[in-house]
Amino acid sequence: MAKRHVVDVVSEGAAQLGLDSIELPLDEPRIVRNLEAGNPVVCAMGPGNFTKTGHFIALTDLEDTSSG
Repeated sequence: MAKRHVVDVVSEGAAQLGLDSIELPLDEPRIVRNLEAGNPVVCAMGPGNFTKTGHFIALTDLEDTSSG
């Protein structure tokens, strides 16, 4: 079986659920704008502290942690 790109896996999964999806660049302002618009953002994370093969995280909201 050919190795599939993670973007294809997420896009195909969204389509199967009847959802629209787009690939976002790693650009904080654009991610923030999407979250502020109510769009969840699914991030593909590489190997690191949590897994040896990588994982996904879903961002759904922003929290203002500024003080003052």
